[in-house]
Amino acid sequence: ATQAQAAATPAPAAPVAAAPKAATVPENVVARVGDTNISADDLRSYVAALAPREQAALAKDPAMLSQTVRLLLANRLVLQEAVAKKWDQQPSVAAQLERAREGAVVELYLQSVSTPPASFPSEDDLQKVYEANRAAFLMPRQFQLTQIYIAAPKEGDKAAEDKAKQELDDVQRKLRAPGADFAAIARGDNNAAKDAADLGWVAENQIRPEIRSQVMGL
Repeated sequence: ATQAQAAATPAPAAPVAAAPKAATVPENVVARVGDTNISADDLRSYVAALAPREQAALAKDPAMLSQTVRLLLANRLVLQEAVAKKWDQQPSVAAQLERAREGAVVELYLQSVSTPPASFPSEDDLQKVYEANRAAFLMPRQFQLTQIYIAAPKEGDKAAEDKAKQELDDVQRKLRAPGADFAAIARGDNNAAKDAADLGWVAENQIRPEIRSQVMGL
């Protein structure tokens, strides 16, 4: 009898399932929804376009920065949807976009030409302006003045004129006395006249010329 020998045939190996690969996210991406990314450069550009006050508020409040990222993502998703539907190619929409573009170009151009360079004004420019306007930058000298005022009489009033001259002679005599107190003499017997006699600090260019010449000689 022939003895048959059966060879065992091994079953084919089952394919090994490969582990799914994680989606690669660029290093500078700070937020992502689906295939839509917001990069650090996108965020910097957005913040740079804000007003200084808004930039300062973002720097102080991290929650506001997070809201800004979400806003950028939402806008990016809406933009992708609008472009996919070719909504921006509608004639009325395209006309509005063109007007907005023209306005933005004009505004940005005017900002660029109206902003002085970082090197302006130079030290030389400042020195030239100062030298040309030196007199305007100087503060005039000031004098603390107290006056004794004797009213001049009307013309033709001989009696009043003689009385005024007598008062003037009397004041000058008192002022020439050793240790004379000008303020006390100005007040005389009337304490209420103290404030009227004291003129306070007066700039040189505000003093009447005939008085200024006398003050300068003191």
